[in-house]
Amino acid sequence: MAIGQTLRTFQGHTYVVYGVAFGPDGKTALSSSFDDTLRLWDVATGQTLRTFEGHTSYVTSVAFSPDGETALSGSADRTLRLWDVATRQALRTFEGPYRICE
Repeated sequence: MAIGQTLRTFQGHTYVVYGVAFGPDGKTALSSSFDDTLRLWDVATGQTLRTFEGHTSYVTSVAFSPDGETALSGSADRTLRLWDVATRQALRTFEGPYRICE
């Protein structure tokens, strides 16, 4: 394998991908997109495992908890959402006067 060689291409989002976080085990990755969704990926195969929906505007950031059971996303809809990674359910929505810097 050459340095800088593409190992895998992940396709599924319908608009710009803005952020990516690897899961703590290194076997999954979670991406955020301007298509208002997050996608959980199998790193080995490049397949989508789950799609997370609920934001009403583009998703700009994503992070896993240390145990990989939850993830937090931030969106231009001025919310943060805490997700259960296994079920795709939003456990909590944080709303506030968040401002997106332009």
